[in-house]
Amino acid sequence: MPDGRGIVAIPASLVIPAKAGTQGWPPRPLASPHRPVYDGEWFGLAVEAQASKYSPPMNRRTLLAGGALAALAACHPMPPPPPLNPADSADVHRIEAYLNTLRSLQARFIQVWPDGRTTPGTAWLERPGRLRLQYDPPSPLTLVAANGVVRMHDAANDSNTTMPVVSTPLGILLADTISLSGPVTVTGVQRAPGQIQVSMVRTATPAQGSLTLSFAEPPLTLRGVRIVDAEQQETRLILFDLRVGGHFQPSLFGLNA
Repeated sequence: MPDGRGIVAIPASLVIPAKAGTQGWPPRPLASPHRPVYDGEWFGLAVEAQASKYSPPMNRRTLLAGGALAALAACHPMPPPPPLNPADSADVHRIEAYLNTLRSLQARFIQVWPDGRTTPGTAWLERPGRLRLQYDPPSPLTLVAANGVVRMHDAANDSNTTMPVVSTPLGILLADTISLSGPVTVTGVQRAPGQIQVSMVRTATPAQGSLTLSFAEPPLTLRGVRIVDAEQQETRLILFDLRVGGHFQPSLFGLNA
């Protein structure tokens, strides 16, 4: 809960690592200015996030440039990552099994935008293919994934920015059956006491971007999502108050919900 200054204290265990100055996906407007977000080592120290306002979304030219960069990079394939050791392989199989139990969930989140600004909100996910990120007022933003398309809606000017789910690393998490092999390549596994994270790319299109999932354990619990796009811009979702299960009305994944 915010304190008297409108500051939300994020527990250290929920903070996902990031390098200073990194940026990220999705079709992205920016939140309002506040003091920078500081990450410590690994999952980091405490972060303060101020309930944010809103700045205009990126334009279509920026979005198309990201696609052009991905196409250019595809002409020069990245070298394959080194093979996983037995311990990493065991953890990846354990995480894969856990993710496939998450058919639906609801959670509160703090989104850290590419420039380090933050916006709180509520997330609903229902596999396959459905996601809603409802940003708290005064932000006019809603992100919805459904019917194979991710759409960021700005109610302030009734505009939309869209892209196919399959063109974003986030689509890995929305698959009907989540597989961390074959069409997905795990590029790294990192651990800290009570925490583990796994990074991955689409095997056929690694230049499209990467997805990193962070978990607390035991028990294994999803705590964060980090997306790095084709432009090496980074966006993070810090999850808390996670509730697994339930069924949501299809209308929730429309923009009129």
